[in-house]
Amino acid sequence: MDEQTHYSKQEFEIKDPKWALWVCLIGMIGCLIAFLAILYLENQNMISSEILTVGYFSLFFSFLCAIGIYVWFYNKLTYSNGVYTYYNPFGKNKTAKVGQIAFVAIEPDVSYGKFGRGKNKQIFFYDEEDNVLIKMNDDGAISENEAFLQSLVFNNIELIRIESDDY
Repeated sequence: MDEQTHYSKQEFEIKDPKWALWVCLIGMIGCLIAFLAILYLENQNMISSEILTVGYFSLFFSFLCAIGIYVWFYNKLTYSNGVYTYYNPFGKNKTAKVGQIAFVAIEPDVSYGKFGRGKNKQIFFYDEEDNVLIKMNDDGAISENEAFLQSLVFNNIELIRIESDDY
């Protein structure tokens, strides 16, 4: 069996869970409806204009939910034909070919603080000179994904898990 065929059987795409999309979608629609209702009631002089400030906050939260929807659709890690690609919603997309990767390290994300989200991690793909090829934040969706872990084993890429209680 040639390499191309072998790679195609190992393809995957890892995205955030669907419930995150639904939360953002429902939040966006709910906040838009609240804003439009407050705007309508204020135009009909049924509520005071000070309440319109609440409507603007609702519109702001709707915008934040819309950003969450964009992130859900764009943020993903894929593997196809021997190439890992991380689609970063707020930066450049990063790719690494299997032949370039020396090892993958999964480290705790210390930026969340001592009492923060203990499950958050950072994943680094390194080359032979310890240069970072791909860096991504992870909430466990990637580092615990069986397809990702099996692809590393399949491609003989060493996985290093760094555990730390110091953060």
